[in-house]
Amino acid sequence: MGQSKVSSIVEQIKSSHSSGEALPLATHYDRDWYEVEKRNVFYDDWVFLCAEQELADPGEYLAQTIADEPIVVIRGKDGQLRAMSNVCRHRASPLLDEGFGSVKSRVVCPFHAWTYDLEGNLFGVPHPGNVEIDKSEHCLPKFKLDSWHGLLFINISGTAPPLSEKLAGLYEFLEKHEVNVAQWTKAYRGYQPGVWNANWKLAFEISAEGYHHFGVHPETAEPTNKTKTWKALEGNANWSALTSIAEYPDVPVRDQILVSITPNMAALLTPERFDWQVVFPVGPERTSVRMAGMTHEEDMRDATDEWLGFTVPVFDEDREFCERSHAAVRSEYGKGGQLVQMEQTLKHFHDYLLERVTD
Repeated sequence: MGQSKVSSIVEQIKSSHSSGEALPLATHYDRDWYEVEKRNVFYDDWVFLCAEQELADPGEYLAQTIADEPIVVIRGKDGQLRAMSNVCRHRASPLLDEGFGSVKSRVVCPFHAWTYDLEGNLFGVPHPGNVEIDKSEHCLPKFKLDSWHGLLFINISGTAPPLSEKLAGLYEFLEKHEVNVAQWTKAYRGYQPGVWNANWKLAFEISAEGYHHFGVHPETAEPTNKTKTWKALEGNANWSALTSIAEYPDVPVRDQILVSITPNMAALLTPERFDWQVVFPVGPERTSVRMAGMTHEEDMRDATDEWLGFTVPVFDEDREFCERSHAAVRSEYGKGGQLVQMEQTLKHFHDYLLERVTD
C-alpha cells in the first residue's frame, strides 16, 4: 500500500513538473512520501548545517535533528570539526540539547552519565558493577562532514558524491557576478523562530523566490526588494540563483543575489553580508527553521539589533503564510497550479526532488 502510494506521488510530480506546475499537495503531508524524502534527500545527500565560524572554539557544538536523526557537530580540542550521532549508545537518550552550546572536554549523557570525549569515543561508564563493557563497541557513529568556503554540510549516509560535485559551477557563477566569497569571514548567529506547522518544502520554497513579496511583505521586504525586480539568473537541480534590485535608505541602489542550495538553504548575498535561512523537517508537517549569516564588517557573535529589526518581521510573515498554506494541503479539490517565470528556482528544486526519488 505504501509503495503504491509513493509511486503514485512520483507520477504526479512528473506530470506537474512537465507542465510547469507546483508540487502535488500530497507531498506536503503524506507519511510514506516523507519516509522517501528522509532517506533519499536528507540522509543520502549533502545537507547544509551552519558556518564553520559559528563553532569557532574547542567544545562548541551545534545539535540538530535532521529528519528524525539527532546529530551533533562539535569542534575538538585539536581544532577539528566532527559530525556524529547525538544519541547515547546506552539507552538512546539525546546527549546534548538542540541548538548551539559548549562543553569543556566531555559529553555527558543526562540519563546515566555515560561520558564521551569530543571525538565520540566512550570515555566512562559509572557503576557498571560486574558487567564488562567494551568501550570501543559503544563509540558514537560518525557522519561525513565537508565545507564549502566556510559553510558546513553533512551527509548522514556517507554515500553522497563529493560536495564539490554538488556545488560545481556555483563559485564561478558568483565570481562572474563579482561576488567575493572570500570576504565573508565572520559568522554570526541570527534568529531561530522555532518549529513551523508546515512542510519543509513550503518553508524552503518561500525562502527561494521573491514572487511573494508584494503579497506577504507589503510593508517590510517589498519596499526595499520590489517583486517586479526579481529575475532568474542561472541554476540547476543543486543550486539556483535570482537577482533583484535593492533600494535601502541611505544606500546606493544595487543588485543583490538570492542563491538557493537544495535541499534546505537559501541565502541573500549583498556587498556587506551573506544571510541565509536553513530548514530541517520535523516529520512531514512541521519544520525547524533558523536564520544566520556571515559578514566582513565586524566581529560579532550574534546578529545586530538592526539586522534582527528587519529580519524577524519578514520571517514571521513567512511563517504565517507557510502555516496558512499548509492548513489547506489536504484539500481534495486543491492543487499546485502553474508556476510563473519568476519562480524558476522552484522548477530547479522540483528537478532536484525528481532526481533524488527516481535514482
